Amino acid sequence: MDDGSRRVPDHANTMRRMRLAWELARAEFRRYSTYRAATVSGLFTNTVFGFLRAAVLIAALKATHTGVIGGYGRRDALTYTWLTQALLMTVAVWGWNDIALRVQSGDIATDVVRPFDLQGWWLARDFGRAWYAFCARGIVMLVIGSLAFDLAIPSAALRWINFLISVVLAVIVSYAMRFIVNLAVFWTLDWRGVSMAHNVLMSMLTGMNVPIAFFPKSIATVLRALPWYQTIQAPIDVFLGKGNALSTLMLQAVWMIAMLLVGRVVLARATRRLVVQGG
Repeated sequence: MDDGSRRVPDHANTMRRMRLAWELARAEFRRYSTYRAATVSGLFTNTVFGFLRAAVLIAALKATHTGVIGGYGRRDALTYTWLTQALLMTVAVWGWNDIALRVQSGDIATDVVRPFDLQGWWLARDFGRAWYAFCARGIVMLVIGSLAFDLAIPSAALRWINFLISVVLAVIVSYAMRFIVNLAVFWTLDWRGVSMAHNVLMSMLTGMNVPIAFFPKSIATVLRALPWYQTIQAPIDVFLGKGNALSTLMLQAVWMIAMLLVGRVVLARATRRLVVQGG
């Protein structure tokens, strides 16, 4: 009887947290959906760069004797190009500084006393942002690419399911790293330097600019083992059927857990030395 009385409140609290997380995600989705002009201009810019990047990769393939680089033929290269354009905003490659700004303003002091985990609070909001970006920009990018080129679109439902799972994992890994970068302002007092360094690493190591398979095998093997690979190249590899999908998803899950745990450690240390720096 006592055990049952203890389980009911725990279950109720879990349901309340899940409901709050859902409402936070919905609110963030609605917030981003109000900026329609920004969405349209972003789509236009992404489309232009998509065609430019496609032209560059096609030229690179034509310069080879076989027309293949690292297992990428014309269709794979074009599909990779439009998938990177689709995932660019979904996984927030360029990051954001919302938490860092709240640390600088002192508003973080109220955030840490909310009856909701800070990391979970922002993760729920980031899901809403990613959800909107995937629907409003990611899918549209893939459709535009499919209309303009012959892309390697999967016919198997399982590959689509694996791809969507991989995208969710990629968003969480990306968020976990951005969360750590934002918390660095507790020690650096300014977010710009750390954020710029993070953006450089995201540009170089995620496979956003050049497929990881284009690198020498020894370097590509190392890059695939790093967390940055999990954000862009991993979902693309799953979509294209490169490598073993289950292994890719498992590695993404491992890095997701690892990065979230590191974020919790950094958050614990940050809150112990919390100093309101303004406001």
